[in-house]
Amino acid sequence: MKPDQRIPRHRYTAAERGEFVSLYRKSGLTQSEFARQHQLKICTFHQWIHRANALNAPACKPLFHEVLLAPTPPTAVWAAEIVVGNEFTLRLGSPLSPQLITRVIDRLRRSC
Repeated sequence: MKPDQRIPRHRYTAAERGEFVSLYRKSGLTQSEFARQHQLKICTFHQWIHRANALNAPACKPLFHEVLLAPTPPTAVWAAEIVVGNEFTLRLGSPLSPQLITRVIDRLRRSC
C-alpha cells in the first residue's frame, strides 16, 4: 500500500452501535478496555454510550410547584434560598423548621 493511501473506516449502523453498548454494559469492563478489545476508537465509543444514555433518560420537564404555607406580607423578601443541584431552587419567605423544609424538598424530588 502506498503511504498516501488510507484504509476506509468502518461505519457502524445504529443497530450495531446499540449492540456494542449493550455488550459493554454486560461486560463489566471499563470503556477503554471494551473499546480496545473490540478495536473501537474510545472517543467514538464514548459518544455512543452518551447518546444511548440520553435516549434512555426519563423525560423530566421543569415544573413550578407553589406551596403556600402561611401568608406573607407583600413586601417580604426571601428569608432563604435553597438550590438543590440542577434539580430546583426553593425560596422561602419566612423562617421554617428544618423538618418542614426537608419534607418540601422530598416532595419536589418525587414530582420530577
